[in-house]
Amino acid sequence: MSILRPFVAWLPDQRYVTEVVCPPLGELTTTEWLAMSHDNPHSFLNVIRTEVDTETGEHDPAFYSKSGRDRLDAMVDEGVLRPMDRPAFYIYRIATVAHTATALVAAVHVAGYLDGLVVRHEHTRRATEDLIVEHMQRVRAHSDPVALAHAPDSELKRLIEQATAAPPMLDFEVFDGGRQTVWVVADPGMMAAIQDRIDRIPRLYITDGHHRAAAASRFARGRDAANPAATGIEGYHYFLGALYAEDDLHLRAFHRCVGDLGLEPADVVTLVGSVVDLEPAGTAIKPGQPGDVLLIAGGVRYRFRLPGGDADHPYDNLDVVRLQRHILTPVLGIADPREDPRLHYVGLESARPAEHGCVACFMLHPTSVGEVMRVADAGLVMPPKSTWFEPKVWGGLFVSSVDVRI
Repeated sequence: MSILRPFVAWLPDQRYVTEVVCPPLGELTTTEWLAMSHDNPHSFLNVIRTEVDTETGEHDPAFYSKSGRDRLDAMVDEGVLRPMDRPAFYIYRIATVAHTATALVAAVHVAGYLDGLVVRHEHTRRATEDLIVEHMQRVRAHSDPVALAHAPDSELKRLIEQATAAPPMLDFEVFDGGRQTVWVVADPGMMAAIQDRIDRIPRLYITDGHHRAAAASRFARGRDAANPAATGIEGYHYFLGALYAEDDLHLRAFHRCVGDLGLEPADVVTLVGSVVDLEPAGTAIKPGQPGDVLLIAGGVRYRFRLPGGDADHPYDNLDVVRLQRHILTPVLGIADPREDPRLHYVGLESARPAEHGCVACFMLHPTSVGEVMRVADAGLVMPPKSTWFEPKVWGGLFVSSVDVRI
């Protein structure tokens, strides 16, 4: 059985799509969440509410007795969301000023996740999984595709280009200035050709959505326990996936800023300079190549090469690992990159220490998609905050019921 299948989606009507879709939830503050859903009953945020009450912004202990499913059903009844009349694949393009990426959206069987065909590179937190499982139990639908990378496939790329030559189902601009476009691929011949290509993909790599994939597998196990007659093709055995070719993704760096060390910026420069050769970097805004680091302290920029590294070991050769092992732990005493409050992660293109309450920032070259895939292939886990994949899939654009057969 293929782990990737077409599915019947509910898509926003073109008239309402800009009111429905919402940015990735991890990028929203509670204030932004409230502002986007206030006086907008069509916002999908009203379906995927968290434990934060959207009227007050306060945590609501009784929230889990409420159901976003009521709002989802109302949006279907009102014609805000339109169910497709047959299973299909979907092509999803996000275009920004800096980057354009195109994904194939399909249903992904949880067996692929459990059997290692869908490969992870991050640890997940049980508490976060619990929140997602509880949400799925209430809403009984998937609406937030897991982003998955795969090795480039020229024939699949050709098929996607052919499909996107047709008029799209949805085409709209979002508030950040980007443009998003959706094509529905329901032609049997084209679907069969796409199915043939994606069945040849040996592995898929999670780039965003580790918790959603883990929660989907737990949700399926729970439903199976209550359904002894399950056949494995029920909708709850699948989650949504947005498949991107490796070379269509963009990674940004997570920089490391340090504070509360009891040191002045000049002290940090002296300590770091005792183990590496620092060179003035002038007005440089980012490292030029892998292994280069830009140190910003006291308003001055310095460049240095990271020591260590092992080209034969995918984990040890990561810049974030080398910085931690050779600078942050032995020189600055920051030994726990996951829990030490003196270490701050900054995902901006440029970092200014004072803006983050820090005395110094270490700007890193972005990790490559290939490096992440090699770490995952080795069965290893990336260090915390070492990848920032773009684009991020928006919510509410593809909705799939867990109560139908795929």
